[in-house]
Amino acid sequence: MSTTPDVSTPGPGFRVLLTMTVRAGREAEFETAWRKVAESVTARPGNAGHWLMRDAAEPSVYYLGSDWRDEAAFRAFERDRSETGPGAHRDLFQPLRTSGAIATMHVIGHTSRRTEEA
Repeated sequence: MSTTPDVSTPGPGFRVLLTMTVRAGREAEFETAWRKVAESVTARPGNAGHWLMRDAAEPSVYYLGSDWRDEAAFRAFERDRSETGPGAHRDLFQPLRTSGAIATMHVIGHTSRRTEEA
């Protein structure tokens, strides 16, 4: 079995990573809230996927990852003021968290294993 990475597969052009610390005891509620909004994010033009991850050492710390075709697609989503836009998501998460931070980045390289090897 070869472990040569597949570098010909293009990755998304823009990635967003939110870090949220959830109030102790409200983790399950937070995860349910994320599931409510995840589908509306992935349905957006230019979105390539949305992930919820929990820190292995600190169970109240979550990472929300979102990949976008490009920065313009993410910024268009960010400007949406509808009931499925990011403002509504913030309103849903706000009472559940104690802190939050966002990092936005341009993806400049991507490798992955070929599907048949993973």
